[in-house]
Amino acid sequence: MAGEDFQEYARVALGRAGIEVDAVDLAVMSVAEAVYGPEREALLAADFSHVAYEHDLDPSRAPSDLEGTH
Repeated sequence: MAGEDFQEYARVALGRAGIEVDAVDLAVMSVAEAVYGPEREALLAADFSHVAYEHDLDPSRAPSDLEGTH
């Protein structure tokens, strides 16, 4: 999303949530969007259907297939 379009989107979206933003807030969000936005969009568009998922997923420990340990 480009500069002014993003700022308007952010202002409206946050306004709906009752959050007021100023020029500094919008500038910081615009920089973050410029840095992370393209990579985020690429990740969201990626097809991961060929990647096997971990059946016993437990985020509190390392994946179970690493060296056979838990």
